[in-house]
Amino acid sequence: MLDPGGIVRGEDPAKPPRHNTSVLCAPTGETVGSYRKMHLFDARIRGRAVLQESRTIVPGDRPFVVDTPLGRLGFSICYD
Repeated sequence: MLDPGGIVRGEDPAKPPRHNTSVLCAPTGETVGSYRKMHLFDARIRGRAVLQESRTIVPGDRPFVVDTPLGRLGFSICYD
């Protein structure tokens, strides 16, 4: 199975809602499932920076777990 990595996707990529999404594909190319990042990174570093992933990304609402030949896998995306 292949995970092509985190991507942003939505019905129309030019408009919200956008999700940071990881997609799991089987060796056949079939999509097995996808995970949308649930815990967005928002931080304020006093006098330095404001980082707000939530300004452009909508959080997912459920975990993604799948059974594979290697065992049960759970998905997460950076900071999740």
